Amino acid sequence: MKRSVSLFVILMASLPAWCRVEPYWAPTKKDTLGLLSAKQSNRIRVAIRGAYNPHRLLSNPVSSHFGECMEVRIENTTDSTLHLVLPCGTMLLSLDSSAQNMLVSETRYFTLAPRQKKYERINALCGELHKNAPDVYVNYEVGKLAAEPLLRLAHIIEANSAQNKAGQYAVWAVTDKATKNELGEDYELLQASQKLLTLAGIAFNIMGKQAEDMTRAAVTPNTTKPAISPNFGATDRKPTIANNTANVPVLTDTATIFSHKAEKITVVGNPKADTQHQAPGRDSSELIVYTIGAMLLSLGIYMLGKKAMRRDA
Repeated sequence: MKRSVSLFVILMASLPAWCRVEPYWAPTKKDTLGLLSAKQSNRIRVAIRGAYNPHRLLSNPVSSHFGECMEVRIENTTDSTLHLVLPCGTMLLSLDSSAQNMLVSETRYFTLAPRQKKYERINALCGELHKNAPDVYVNYEVGKLAAEPLLRLAHIIEANSAQNKAGQYAVWAVTDKATKNELGEDYELLQASQKLLTLAGIAFNIMGKQAEDMTRAAVTPNTTKPAISPNFGATDRKPTIANNTANVPVLTDTATIFSHKAEKITVVGNPKADTQHQAPGRDSSELIVYTIGAMLLSLGIYMLGKKAMRRDA
């Protein structure tokens, strides 16, 4: 009798563990929401501002124009875990008309537990040459994806790690048709920016020799050109060009063209929107629960078999 009660207790104890854990052969897919969609559906609170503080002296100050120059604070207002994405190419709209709108230059993912708050800095580039740079006193709101060819350039900047002056000058070349007359005569830096524009298929000469209309940007990039080194645009060293030409992004390929829709990056030929992502790997706590459940159930089956063998004997 005692053994039967013990067996029943073991089986009941293992039941919650087995109900909680999903089978490994059928993982569920979890929605990854765009930051704008999550905000509009009141699932999160978002506060965005510049990261540069003009009244604080820092040993390693952040740039006010490029790199991790924006601060994002997110609060999950729901009782569920949220998986969020801020796509590369998203516009951050200034609430101060004297400050520049910003272009997000690197896709960022955020996972927030229920009611969790998170603070991070993100890579962005200024999008209006003749306005003020953002700082901690300028607030922003999340906008939609930038229009072409700026969106295409943002992905080239991300792919080539050009979160620097070279990337910034390339953006101003698109948004303000800026040339060396406005940007200065650092020719190595301008050449690095020109390479980014060429990779993005943008027919514009940043040197100012034959500036062309930005709307005629449907030029196929030359795939024989080498990839841009992440060191391009650094003013303290000579830029180097990688020898591997296989990594050059070719945005006219059907696998990498992005459609311009609000907050969705849809790959041509793939019916799934970028808001759908496979569930992330299981964490250690779930594995522990799975292991405990398996051990308890195995012990219960062993005791049941042992009891049956004694009854037959």
